Amino acid sequence: MVSNSERAAREARRLFDRAYAAAYLNADGEPAHARRYAADIAAMTEREAAETAELAFRPRLAWPTRSPRNCRPGNPSLAVSG
Repeated sequence: MVSNSERAAREARRLFDRAYAAAYLNADGEPAHARRYAADIAAMTEREAAETAELAFRPRLAWPTRSPRNCRPGNPSLAVSG
């Protein structure tokens, strides 16, 4: 069964992929690295939407990467400094 948030995350990822591909193809005559950079910039809004949808679907990805025993609420090692 696919949840609504998973469905939204998949659709947002497809929209990002489509926007990136279109931007890459529209950068005719440029070297490959320049087309990639142009596509990155042009598809940034879609990438942000896809990442936001993915975090809504999988909120645990927003947590810092730590071993499971350190990921308890109230653990001072999870505090963000700075």
